[in-house]
Amino acid sequence: MGIINVYLTQNNTFITVTNFRKKIVASGSAGSNGFKGPNKRTPYAAQVTAFRIGKKIKSLGINNAMVIYKGISRNKYAVHKGLIAADMYMPILRNITPVAHNGCKVKKLRN
Repeated sequence: MGIINVYLTQNNTFITVTNFRKKIVASGSAGSNGFKGPNKRTPYAAQVTAFRIGKKIKSLGINNAMVIYKGISRNKYAVHKGLIAADMYMPILRNITPVAHNGCKVKKLRN
């Protein structure tokens, strides 16, 4: 069993796989899979990246993993589809995106 950390930005998707001792087993991004420029931000690039990472860790003997998502992007579902296509079993899905909880900042008064 491993931990799949997915960091989603507006422009790229980063996936890092660790074991429970926090040692990195595999990593990849949309840019490292051959996508360049605005193509890195597409859901297809995120799905291909997740599929390739899933196949890579399956060959290393990791069949099930906990997935941790972080970041605001529309590609969370695409990453999930890519991991399912790689035949990964994911019993736990967590979203740890930091969200501001104290409201908007008050506008500064003019003097």
